[in-house]
Amino acid sequence: MCSLELLPSVFDFFSSDPIGPMLTLPQAVWNPEHPLAPELKDQLALVDPVCVDRAKADKAFLALGAHYSKDQDEAARIWILLRALQDEIPRVRLRLLAQQRDSQRPAPYDHPAVGDLDIDSDYLVPLAAFKVSGGALFRRGFAFSVASPLEAVNSQYWTIQALRQQGLGELTMVRLDPLLVRAEQDYPAMHYRMWWYGRPLDWRRIDNLREEEHGRWLPGALSTKAEFIDYVWSPRGSEVHFRCEELPKKGATEKRGSRYFHAIYEPAGKRISHLDGSIRVYGPEQWDSRSANHLRNSGKVGNRIKLFRVSGVVDLDCLAEICIGFFVWSFDVARYFGLPVPDEL
Repeated sequence: MCSLELLPSVFDFFSSDPIGPMLTLPQAVWNPEHPLAPELKDQLALVDPVCVDRAKADKAFLALGAHYSKDQDEAARIWILLRALQDEIPRVRLRLLAQQRDSQRPAPYDHPAVGDLDIDSDYLVPLAAFKVSGGALFRRGFAFSVASPLEAVNSQYWTIQALRQQGLGELTMVRLDPLLVRAEQDYPAMHYRMWWYGRPLDWRRIDNLREEEHGRWLPGALSTKAEFIDYVWSPRGSEVHFRCEELPKKGATEKRGSRYFHAIYEPAGKRISHLDGSIRVYGPEQWDSRSANHLRNSGKVGNRIKLFRVSGVVDLDCLAEICIGFFVWSFDVARYFGLPVPDEL
């Protein structure tokens, strides 16, 4: 891919956009009244003509990007800028999340709309401190989002919906995305349709576990691209811990971490006493170590960044819905919890 230096104003605008540049960038270029129009004109002019010629011969551009403009040189420049934004935004997001421990009040917690909120040791804040609509968290005239474990910034939408539908909003702490911040009137209201439900687990089997129960799935063609997904149920004294992790492809670790889910089940009380979802950020050697071992034997490799935590008693039936929501687009997880997903997905 041709390199392109992104103008700060262009990066800031599209990195704060919850829809994503694939839909909003072409529309912004087409609109001469867009507030970013002068900067976009300057940005497109920075694209190397050699890269323009390469793009015009690219099959992906011809299939997906040639319609961006009647002028094919301009369409190619938009295509190149789009790909640069799609590559750089998740890299910066992951880097900011991983570096937040170097700052007492990192972005976006330095924003005036959330400056009064206490942040805990995992950099989480109460979900109840916000008015929630769809995937947006509104407070004092501004909108925020929960940090996404994937490049798709709407991936946490279904987790938040599941937590709220189960009445867990008051018990939930969340990690705010460092980039997705806009004035409330500039934040598009988005709602998605994707309904699911899972059959109850066989809790009697889990009650009687005496050794670990585990498995591994290789994602299907339409699942989120990943190396594999591991899960394990681990008896630990009076508790049984459920862990599930989706390891990204090695070449993707600069843009996304693994999705990691953890729950604690107490058989004596027939209840779940803890839930959390995180990402694990891996360097090349750490990825090699993790990929060589199942989750049950992997230890604490990688930098864990917590995205949400539920502290308090949770109904057993909540586990499936919340876990499926967190691992949205990973169909093996949905299938494990009883969703009737076709085998080809």
